[in-house]
Parts: sequence; C-alpha cells; structure tokens
Amino acid sequence: MACTDCLNNCNGIRTSDRCVEYTGEDIPILGICNGDSLYEIEVIVLEKLQELADGTGVDLSGVTIGCDFLTDILNGDDKNLANLMQMLITANCTLRMLVQDLQDEISTTFTVAAPCLTLGANPTRDDILAATVTKLCSVSTDVAAIKADYVKASTLCSAVAACLSNSSSQEYTKMPKYVAMAYMGPLSVFDSTGKGLSAFGYDKVYICNGNNGTQDMRGRVAVGANINVVGPALDSAVDPSVTANAGYNFAQNTKKGAYTDTLTISSLAAHNHTVSDSGHTHSFTQTHANAYTGSPTSIIAGSGSVSPSAYTFNTASATTGVTVNSSGGGQPHNNTQPSFGVVWIVYLP
Repeated sequence: MACTDCLNNCNGIRTSDRCVEYTGEDIPILGICNGDSLYEIEVIVLEKLQELADGTGVDLSGVTIGCDFLTDILNGDDKNLANLMQMLITANCTLRMLVQDLQDEISTTFTVAAPCLTLGANPTRDDILAATVTKLCSVSTDVAAIKADYVKASTLCSAVAACLSNSSSQEYTKMPKYVAMAYMGPLSVFDSTGKGLSAFGYDKVYICNGNNGTQDMRGRVAVGANINVVGPALDSAVDPSVTANAGYNFAQNTKKGAYTDTLTISSLAAHNHTVSDSGHTHSFTQTHANAYTGSPTSIIAGSGSVSPSAYTFNTASATTGVTVNSSGGGQPHNNTQPSFGVVWIVYLP
C-alpha cells in the first residue's frame, strides 16, 4: 500500500535513520565514512548544503589577494565564498562611485586662458587635453626643424666667417636692394660702364654714375627727401612750405646744389651806408661896402678918420655832393662742406 505519511499512516515496521548503516565508500571531503549512520550522513549533507547555499562553506583560503584595497575591504574575515563575493561587490560599488565622481569632475566644462590652443566654446578637459597634445606635436615638429639647422654658439663665428670668406659668394648677397652705399675699394672690379664684374664677386652691383639704370651720384652727397614721403609733419627747419625754405623741396632722386655760389644784392642782409657832411663856407674881401648887400663878417678899419678900408663877407653854405663808391668783385664763393671722396654703389636685383 502506498505510503502517504511515513511517520503516522504507514503500515508495517518503521526503522529509525539512526539505525540504518551507510555501506558506501568513504567521502573524505564531506567527512562521510563507511559505517556511519544514515542520520549522521544526513546531518553532514544538510550542513554542507546550507554552507553552500550561503557561501560560508566554500573555503577559499588558498586564494591570494595581492591588493591592499581588497584586503582592507575583507577586513580580516575568513576567505570563504560569501565573504569574498561580498568583498568584490563592495569593491565594485566603491570603484563605481569613484569612477563616477572622477567622470563628473572631468566632464565639467570650464574656461581656460590658452590662446595658443584651438578650442571651442565651453571645452571639457578631454577637449583641452586633445588640443594640448596637438599643440605639443606641432611644437615637437618645429623643435625638430630648428634642431636640424641649429648652430652652437661655439661654432657660430666660425660658420659665419667661412660663409663671408667664401670666394664664390657674390657681394650683393650681403647688401640691401636699392640702397646706395659708399665704396672705397678698387674700381677694377667694375667694367667701363660701372657694372660690377661677377668674376670678382660684384655681380648685380653697379657704380651710381647714371648708367645701368642707376642715378648719377658722382660728386654728390645724399639728402633725405622732404616731399612725397610718408610720415608726420616736417620739422620747420627742413619744411619746404616755410617761406625761408622755398626752393629746397627734395623729392626722391632730385638733384640740387653746386660747389660754388655767387651772392646777389638781394641775398645780402638789408643795410645802410652813412656819410657825414657838415657843410662849409668860402670868404672874400672887398673895399667898397656898397658892392655887397650882405652883412660883413668883419671890418678892416682904416687909419685916422678914414673909413674902413675893406669888408669881409662869407658865401652861402652848401654841401659837397659826396658819394660812396661800390666795392667787391662779385666772385662766387666756395659752397662745399668738409667732404671725403667715395664712389656710390648700389645693388640692383
């Protein structure tokens, strides 16, 4: 008959599990031995099942934890499955919170004063980092280029000297274009037109003698142009609009002046000549007073009762009509400042 309640409703003899002997092989891992009662085995199996169910029965003491962070979380508890699982869960949650905090901090937008970086509005730290890396790479490229052409200070002078002494180099490479320069070297490096000879290093260098597209500067000094030149107002001393400077308007390439100059009367300072003329008189004497109607200046008395024998009279006062004669030869005077003779040369590309 089927058993519906083995403890109360079964017919026949009931046998206690404490009286049933286990006859199987030993199971050391579970602590089960041949000859144990069924009850003992049940207790062992149930305890193991409970330990497996909550993880406390899984001994992982052989697991090595080489991380202080995890060891601190375990806090000295047994290395069973439950404790290790809890350790990992706690560690994961802690790391997740730390990562989130870090992510929130990194993702925060902020303003950075870095005009050398190419950044958009409200850049993140990632944007700034990327722009910084890009700029660093660009700087690295520039540094590499500089390094390739870098000359040490200790060898700079030698390198420059070698360059300057290179007989194959042309002098125009050391000269600015279109700038007249004073030259005091041999004229044999120029041909008869004033063109520099390439064989002597004077290619594209010319004497400023009016040939080869040059201005004729022979016998002349240079004066700064004072018209048609950009800049502020001119100093009154050189401003051609000032009356005293009339005629001294120098445009670029204008020629003026001469070695000598002849003064004219209009060039002289206005002045006067004075002549002193006090006038004078002439005297004469006559014997008859009625011969002259003027008053005598003196009377020559006669002797006794005789009337005066003569009377003296002066003529009227008059100037002499004196004039002042001119002097001077009207010759030109030297108009040359202290000078030194040079040859003007220019580099024309």
